[in-house]
Amino acid sequence: MLDAKAEVSLSKFLTKVLRHTPEQYGLMLDPEDGSCLLEELLDTIT
Repeated sequence: MLDAKAEVSLSKFLTKVLRHTPEQYGLMLDPEDGSCLLEELLDTIT
């Protein structure tokens, strides 16, 4: 389990990856709804 500081840090990182710069991380979001497969997200951030 993450502590509060780690949760905030992870949340901010995921917001950056998913909302602001997915292409910078090589992540392709669905143009209709902005979603991606969990496996693709995990491959991107690990």
